[in-house]
Amino acid sequence: MSKDKNLQNQLFFFLQNWGSGLNQQERDALKRKALECGDVYEWTEQRKNQATLAGGGAGVLGGPIAYAAMGIDLIFCQKTATAGCLGVGFIKGLNVDFENDMNEIMALWTGAATISSSVPIGKVGLKLNSKLSVKLGTKMLPKAVGKGTGLIIAKGSGAIVGAGLTKIGAKGTAKVASKIVSKVMQQTVGKVASKGAAKISAKLAAKIGVGWIPIVGGVVNASVNRWIVGSLIDSGVKYYHAMEEDKYLVYSSEIITEEEALSM
Repeated sequence: MSKDKNLQNQLFFFLQNWGSGLNQQERDALKRKALECGDVYEWTEQRKNQATLAGGGAGVLGGPIAYAAMGIDLIFCQKTATAGCLGVGFIKGLNVDFENDMNEIMALWTGAATISSSVPIGKVGLKLNSKLSVKLGTKMLPKAVGKGTGLIIAKGSGAIVGAGLTKIGAKGTAKVASKIVSKVMQQTVGKVASKGAAKISAKLAAKIGVGWIPIVGGVVNASVNRWIVGSLIDSGVKYYHAMEEDKYLVYSSEIITEEEALSM
């Protein structure tokens, strides 16, 4: 196995369920700090600057010390990006889902999903408005959902709404819908993590290439950290803005299609 492929495999496991690793104390502290800050721009810039400074410090000496610090540095980027993204949700007064929001933000970041005002036929989309009134296995539909749509999953409730309900049939709808939603989430998380691993590994190659060079290694390390954390946070801002505007996260056909989801 090549070094690049081995790195991607390691990153794949690292990126799955990105935000769910925080314990309750860490979650409470994150919410408190975000609300104390109260400003999205200030909050996100602080996190981006933290990542930049940490990257420069980890790589400035070069040599084996820089390589040893790289793994720790990546974990720091993960925690900083998570705080930066989820903190935006708290500041905006939205319902932050620690178990799933970072996976969905990563889908947006990798291009595995886009924000849209509707879900086209043949696609699978997530209704981001967590205040949506939908009951699992019923035909209670949100006003924005028409019959000519793809498969729509209501975030938070795990319900299938819209045309998808008629396609899975009324008999045993709740059980079938729950099974479909669970499998859709599993498939999207795995494929998004794979795309994220490929995207990050390309940047980490730059770190490895100059890791032995003092000063230069620090500059490159800082810029890579800034890119990873900064671009993820920017995607987090877009995600929560879309939630405010009652929009959908629509997965690309490369990740999953409506037909694939309903055949599970």
